[in-house]
Amino acid sequence: RYEQSEAGKIAFRNAAIKARNKKPDAYKAHNAVNNAVRDGKLPRVKTLSCAKCGAQAKHYHHYAGYAPENHLMVEPLCITCHKKLDS
Repeated sequence: RYEQSEAGKIAFRNAAIKARNKKPDAYKAHNAVNNAVRDGKLPRVKTLSCAKCGAQAKHYHHYAGYAPENHLMVEPLCITCHKKLDS
């Protein structure tokens, strides 16, 4: 409900702007993946298994970095494996 309130919409918008400004390359790469999923070029991550442990995947991981040529070079990972790779 909060997300649909005016305050929630403003908070979400502000968080998105901060993320975009903090890591613009990552922001563009995530948008490219979201657009590819929307257009049917990539499957929804919820339909896949983690590439590392076989559990239910929750995220796509940009294993090759955020450069424009690597935007769609992703692998499905569960939250636990994704955290291990990012730390």
